Amino acid sequence: MLSQIFTSVGLVFDIFGAVLVANEVVRVFRGPTTVDVGDTGAINGSFRPAPHPEFEKHEIRKRRIMAVGLTFLLIGFLFQGLGSWWPVISVR
Repeated sequence: MLSQIFTSVGLVFDIFGAVLVANEVVRVFRGPTTVDVGDTGAINGSFRPAPHPEFEKHEIRKRRIMAVGLTFLLIGFLFQGLGSWWPVISVR
């Protein structure tokens, strides 16, 4: 019975982790990704793009969510492996 519990808990962790990792692909930033911080006071005033602050916040948040998702996936796989091997381990 304990092996089925470990496997089921692992599956739940894997599903939740997969949803968080999929967030990286699904969530798209809808605003501008760069802003012009060019030399507006210079004679030739060239275009010099820099990352938009809101875009940087968005990317940092996405990376953190993906890292949590990967952690959940790893824990889920460990639980599923433990659930698969539990009958063999517990016999000894």
